[in-house]
Amino acid sequence: MVPDAAWRIARQVSRHLGLGDVRQLEVVDGGLLNRALVATTPSGRWFLKGSRYPDPVPVVREHEVAAVARRAGIPSPAPVTARDGRTATWAGNRWWAAYPYIDGRHVEQRGVDASIAATFGEMLGQVHVALDGTPPDLTRRLPTKSAPSPAVTLDRIRAFEADIAMRPVATAFDGHALASLAYRRSVIEAGACNPWPGDNLATGPIHGDFHPGNVLFSIGEPPIVNAVLDWELAAVAPRALDVARTIDLTINLRADLAEGGPRLRAFARAYSRHAALGVLDAQRLAHLYFVVRAHSLWVYEEHYRLGEAPTDAVAIDDLATLQWWHAAHDVIARWVTVAFAGGPPRRVISSRDG
Repeated sequence: MVPDAAWRIARQVSRHLGLGDVRQLEVVDGGLLNRALVATTPSGRWFLKGSRYPDPVPVVREHEVAAVARRAGIPSPAPVTARDGRTATWAGNRWWAAYPYIDGRHVEQRGVDASIAATFGEMLGQVHVALDGTPPDLTRRLPTKSAPSPAVTLDRIRAFEADIAMRPVATAFDGHALASLAYRRSVIEAGACNPWPGDNLATGPIHGDFHPGNVLFSIGEPPIVNAVLDWELAAVAPRALDVARTIDLTINLRADLAEGGPRLRAFARAYSRHAALGVLDAQRLAHLYFVVRAHSLWVYEEHYRLGEAPTDAVAIDDLATLQWWHAAHDVIARWVTVAFAGGPPRRVISSRDG
């Protein structure tokens, strides 16, 4: 049963956007941080996305980045614009946007073969080329991924540890969090994250969250990308970071390398038909991804802010993944360097441009 609060939100959003009366409503499961509804009105079927952000600035910025990609031919649904010109509507306790509903399916990581991996590589290469056209004003307004501060991260780790120590009963999640935090502290204090590997790498606007959950495929064969979704983590960063995150979340890299890297090689060949990953970028890709993940505590922030969070499953997998990327980063670097050799030259937008 759909909660009454969801009906009130959907009707308020629909009324503001002029979509008509909501006849049917579904709650969409699966989102980690945002909320989603599917509303049917006389004007059609609509996907309503409720943002996690408390102000509309990042929501509108997300829409602007997606529009840049869309103008360059990347399939991505456009949000409905209200009569007042806004694409974000306040309802309930968050900002909402409405998009035309798109039929399609997501591919889970275990279903990614070499053909699907190539499709992801091709689309990410096209996304990076498209985002080279981001206007300077929008580029300046995007968050920038730069060298993290060891002191700040260590302070945050100590704060989490102190909070857990004060709990009368430790949970299994608390035990996992303490192990993960201790590992992060050990590698940061040992200097394993220094120097910052992002220096002198090709840098420009990135999608920031390109993975199977944010790519919608057509229903049928061969698979065709219907839509690239959720541009909210778009940032100015080394392009290698976007590539690494996509590979990690799309391909079971450990198993793939044991099989000779067929998915990685297919991904790299397809990406390189549109964009280039330079030798230095490829060599540093694994270490860059490890450093960023070692300093990232967002899954623990979500858990200890909410008590129990949809991201808890991500947190449980986080430590083993982090340890593997650290232990194997030399091997990964060799594989990635060979796989991406020979991409076409292109100019990227530097964070210093504009």
